Parts: sequence; C-alpha cells; structure tokens
Amino acid sequence: MDRKVNDKFAKWLNMRYGSIKACTIVRGKIHRYLGITLDFLVKGKLKTRMDDYVKNMLEDFPIKFNKDSKQKTPAGNNLLEAGKGKLLNAEYRQIFHTTVARGLYVSKRARLDIHPKITILALRVQEPTESDWKKCVCMMRYLFCTSLYHLTLSA
Repeated sequence: MDRKVNDKFAKWLNMRYGSIKACTIVRGKIHRYLGITLDFLVKGKLKTRMDDYVKNMLEDFPIKFNKDSKQKTPAGNNLLEAGKGKLLNAEYRQIFHTTVARGLYVSKRARLDIHPKITILALRVQEPTESDWKKCVCMMRYLFCTSLYHLTLSA
C-alpha cells in the first residue's frame, strides 16, 4: 500500500540477498512467478494463468494437434479402468512421466479442471501401458483445445 515501505523492503532484500543475485522488484497488477501469471487487473479478482507453461508442454509433446482437434473434457469414460495393452517402451515411458509431472504442476496452480485426470495418470507412471498413453494424449488434446483457460479467484 505504501510505496516507501515497499522501497525500504526492496532495499533490505537487495542488501541481504543481492550478493547472490539482484532482487527484481515488480510493481503493478500483473506478476509472473515460476511459470505462473498472477493478474489482479479486475478489482476483487485474481486470475491465475499458465498459458506459456501449457504452450511449452504442448510443444514438447511428440503428438502435434491442429485447429481441427476436438476434446471437450480432459477424461473419457474409461478414466478409472486399469491400464491395458503392452507396456510403453523406455522413450515413451519417459515422455509419459515428464508430461504427468508437468501436468501435476499445472493442475495445482491454474488448471484444476485436469486434476482428476492427472491424479489417475500419476498412479500409473511406474508402468504405463498403451491405454494409459491414450489417456495422456486425450488430456494433452484437451489442454490444446483449452490452452487459454485459467483459474479465477474472487472475493
């Protein structure tokens, strides 16, 4: 609220930790931290966005989706079914594991809509099967179709 207090705190931070790395002070209604954009532009509301993080997830995923891709929900009817099919090879197992870990990060901060799906996939990272891979692809297609969704908190 008081610029002088903030300036004094910023000076203290830099004095205390500036030898490690200069502290960056951001003022205003939009802040970025650990891949999260915190948007306070609307009074009484906080928008938590991770657009760039989701975009990077999609770029790193081996399957590319196009504008004709459609996925209305993050999970299909078979979400709770045990994995079927052969185990994934080492390369796809690593991609699956990485995608699930990144999905967990997103689902806890800005995309609560994928949390049930990512929780189930996280149970299968040790021995993912072909059907688990299809569920992962389904979730990634959903993220592609809804890449601009965000979490809004209001008071």
